[in-house]
Amino acid sequence: MEDKKSELLQYAREYGAANKDLYELLSIYNDATPAEVHRAWRKASLRHHPDKARNFDPEIWQLFERARNILSSPEARFAYDSALAASEQAQLERAALDDLRRAMIEDLEARERGVKRKAEEEEAETNGRHMMTEAEKRVLMEKGREHIEKRQRMREEAEARERLREFERPRASAYMA
Repeated sequence: MEDKKSELLQYAREYGAANKDLYELLSIYNDATPAEVHRAWRKASLRHHPDKARNFDPEIWQLFERARNILSSPEARFAYDSALAASEQAQLERAALDDLRRAMIEDLEARERGVKRKAEEEEAETNGRHMMTEAEKRVLMEKGREHIEKRQRMREEAEARERLREFERPRASAYMA
């Protein structure tokens, strides 16, 4: 008998920790009396009993049996309710922590986007100062070509003047002699 009681308490703690709602399974309120639990179990058993159900599932039947036994025993019910409350509290704390984590992650992502946006703006500004458009490049290339052509003309003119001087020098020395 003692083994059965400890086994029942163990199942009560397991179902409570697993957040299995035995009250909902039997369609009863949390404050139902043992007689109401038994009545609800008898109603449910008509749907899930091995002799009555077409698609009999032994696991579901066993769950109904254990639900009745747990909710009928005051010690097992207390253990189940305590474990269920602890499980629900842990879920609430986890959800609050998840909300906190989510808020922290969103804040970090927003800061990261701000830093990236600022870096992109600075890069665009820097590129804007150093990068030229195609039209500006063409104008600069044209000016460079004009400058090169002007230098070539100046060099050709200087060479022509030099040749003219060399040609005139010997004549001038011939006239002086």
